[in-house]
Amino acid sequence: MNKVIKYGIIGIGGMGANHANLFLQNKIINGSLEAICDTNDEFAKNFPNIPFYKEVDNFFDKNLIDVAIIATPHRSHIDLGKQALKRNINIIIEKPLAVTSMQCREFIEFSKKYDSNFGIMLNQRTNPAFIKLKKMITSGELGKIHRYQWTI
Repeated sequence: MNKVIKYGIIGIGGMGANHANLFLQNKIINGSLEAICDTNDEFAKNFPNIPFYKEVDNFFDKNLIDVAIIATPHRSHIDLGKQALKRNINIIIEKPLAVTSMQCREFIEFSKKYDSNFGIMLNQRTNPAFIKLKKMITSGELGKIHRYQWTI
């Protein structure tokens, strides 16, 4: 039998709730949801059987999890990711990793100092429509792109 990986979710108001529900529906093989953290303690009532933390330091310091899923507003991803890596907690970060490419590069370099790993949740990368659009852009089929806006 494979080891059960213990997960915690930071940010339970949006995508974090979706991730939590996958655990609660037993759709994550060899994974268990061990803790939730959010600054809004109203969300605790939605997950009554999962330990809930309002303070991220308490969440990280309890030694409850192997992996933290970071699903907070994107400007907090880097700081939370660094805190987790410093505590030897692996992380999965909802997109985007950071606001700028320089912040991304700096975080990648920072992460190399630690044994923990991180990944970024890019849930739309295999969508056929997005793959086709990327091919159209890179092939020049759409002409020179001057500006774009993409909202999902």
